[in-house]
Amino acid sequence: MGDEMVQVKDSAAWTIGRVCERCPAAVLNETYLKPLLEALLQSLEGETRVAVNACWALSSLVEAAADAACEAVDDEPATFALSAMFEVIVSKLLVTTDRGDAGSNNLRNSAYEALMDMVKYSAKVRVDWGQQQSRPSICLFRTAMVWFRRLLLW
Repeated sequence: MGDEMVQVKDSAAWTIGRVCERCPAAVLNETYLKPLLEALLQSLEGETRVAVNACWALSSLVEAAADAACEAVDDEPATFALSAMFEVIVSKLLVTTDRGDAGSNNLRNSAYEALMDMVKYSAKVRVDWGQQQSRPSICLFRTAMVWFRRLLLW
């Protein structure tokens, strides 16, 4: 993801998304998850075509993390691999929707789709907000209000 060539970064983001779909255990490994997530979040600030694939990869990662959490326990899981980063991911995706070039390459739509997946899959689990465990409903409400306000101004 740190290559200078846009084509390489674009292909890397797409490939990460495919790995998240096909081999989620590889990306949910504690050794790789944090650097992978940081690279994807950083890619949201890059060229639009790279950011679009980073949004898709984030969607795939969130789905894989939620599925893994649900499979790991018989009851409803209390948390999932991305719980600690939930607020950061949502914030970065919201910033992405506001980019000046978000209208090109379908970036705005891709970022909103990734946000919807964050909301959809995080609803299955509790999200850690600092010291306390709570349902993500407060964050989801805040996110919905931001979306609604942006739609009114759009």
